[in-house]
Amino acid sequence: MQAAKCRITALYCRLSADDELKGDSNSIIHQKELLQDYALKHGLSRTEFYVDDGLIDTIIVKDLSRLGRNYLKVGYYTEILFPDREVRFISVSDNLDTASDEGLSDFVPFKNIMNEWYAKDLSRKQRAVVKSKGNSGKRLTNHPVYGYKKSENGDWIIDEPAAAVVRKIFELYLKDYGQSMIANYLFANKIEVPYLSYGHKTDKVRNPYRWDISTITNILSHKEYCGDTVNFKKSSLGECQVFENTQPQIISREDFEKVQKIKQRKKRVVKRFDDPPLFADVLYCADCKNKMYAQRKRLKNLASSYVCKTSRKSSDCTSHYVNENKLIDYVKKDINRIISDKEKIVDVVKKQKQAESKEAQLANAKNLQNANNRILEIDIILKNLYEDKVRGNITIETFQKLENSFLEEQANLNKFVIEKSRKQVNIENDAKQISEFVKILDKYNSTIENLTRDVLLEFVDKIEVCEAEKINGKRSQKVHIFYNGIGEINHE
Repeated sequence: MQAAKCRITALYCRLSADDELKGDSNSIIHQKELLQDYALKHGLSRTEFYVDDGLIDTIIVKDLSRLGRNYLKVGYYTEILFPDREVRFISVSDNLDTASDEGLSDFVPFKNIMNEWYAKDLSRKQRAVVKSKGNSGKRLTNHPVYGYKKSENGDWIIDEPAAAVVRKIFELYLKDYGQSMIANYLFANKIEVPYLSYGHKTDKVRNPYRWDISTITNILSHKEYCGDTVNFKKSSLGECQVFENTQPQIISREDFEKVQKIKQRKKRVVKRFDDPPLFADVLYCADCKNKMYAQRKRLKNLASSYVCKTSRKSSDCTSHYVNENKLIDYVKKDINRIISDKEKIVDVVKKQKQAESKEAQLANAKNLQNANNRILEIDIILKNLYEDKVRGNITIETFQKLENSFLEEQANLNKFVIEKSRKQVNIENDAKQISEFVKILDKYNSTIENLTRDVLLEFVDKIEVCEAEKINGKRSQKVHIFYNGIGEINHE
C-alpha cells in the first residue's frame, strides 16, 4: 500500500530540434498544457514534469556507481562521449571533475570494475537468499491473493467478503459455467473487481463491476485457495514448490482438482467439426505417457482413430493406433460390467486400496529412514569441514563452496522429511473416494446404451493405450482404464 501511494505520473516533455527558442520554449509550454490536460481528464494524479529543454552542459552524480555499474558503458560515457560532447562530469564522493586540471584519475576504470563486481555479487547473494527462503517454505509474495488478507503478524487470514466471491466462482465453474458466463454473473450482481479490494481508487473510465476473463481464469488456477503456499510459480530460481496447510482453506482440495480437470478438458473446438473428439484429453500413450491425438474423418461413415502425439513428431515412440469405434465398445463394456456388478467391484476396489496403502506406508517409512540417516551424515561431514578449515587443511573458498552444497542438500532433505511425515496414507480419504464413485454408480439403474462424452468424463479419469501386437496372427491391443478417484480396477 505504501509503495502504491509513492507512485507518480511522469509527464515527459522534449524540445523540438526545429524550435530555436531558448529557455522554457513555446514547444515545451504547449506540451505541458497538453499532457496536464490529458492527465486531469483521465484521473491520473500526482503528476510531475520531466523536461528536456536543451543540451546538457554538466552532469553531477553522487558517485560513479550512480552513473552505472557496467564498467564498459560507464567508461564509454566518461572517457569518450562526455569529452566529445564537451560535457563536464562531476562525481562528488569520488572527488572527480573533468573540468579540473587532474581530469579523470587512472584509477577510475578500476573503480568501475569493482562497482560492477559488487552489483553482480549482490545480485547473486540476493538470489541465493530468495531461493533459500522459497525452498524453506517461507512465502515469497508480499501481497495475498484475492480472498485473503494479512493479519498483524503477517499471516494470511480469510477476507470473508472476497472469499465468498472466490467460492462462488468455483461453484459456478463446477456447474458448467464458462469464464464469460461467470463474468456476466458477477457484473449482473454488481460485485467489484479484485483491483478495488486492494485499496485502489476507481478509474473513471473503467467499470468497477466489469470482470476480465483472465482474472477469473487466474482465480481458478490459484492453489493457494487450498491452504497452500506456492513458491517459484514462474521463476528461474527453481521448480515450483508447494507447501501444504500454511493458511486457512477457502476451497477444498477435491473441488480444486475437479476444476483443474475441467479446465484441462475444456478445449477450443476445431471449427470444421461440430463436436470435440470423444476421447479428447482423456486418451494417453501407455509408453511415453503423452496425449493421443484424434485423426478425424470428414465423411460420417468413416470412423475416427487416435495416434500417439510423440510419434507424429519423432521416432521416439510408435503410433499406438487405435480405432475409435473399437475403443468405444471396449470402454462401454467395461463401464457396464462395473454397473452390473457394483457390490463385487466395490469390494475389489477396497482390497486394492488397502494393499496400495500398506505398500505406500512401507515405502514412505523407508524413504524417511534414508533421509534421516543422510541428514545425520551431513552433520558429521560439516563438523569435519569446520575442523579442516580451522586447521588450515582447506581454503576458505573451498570450505564455503562445500558448506553451501551440503547445507542446501540438508535443507532439501529436511523439507522432504516434513512433507513425508505429513503424508501418512489417508485411509479415510480412500473410503471417501470409493463412496464418491459409488454415488456415480447409483445414478445408473441399468447399463448404458451409448457412450457420450458426459458419461465418459463422469466415470473415467484417463485411458492408456498400449501398442498393438499380433498373437496367433490376430491383432491384439491392451487398454488400461483409470476411473475417477479409484484408479485402474483389477477384474481378475
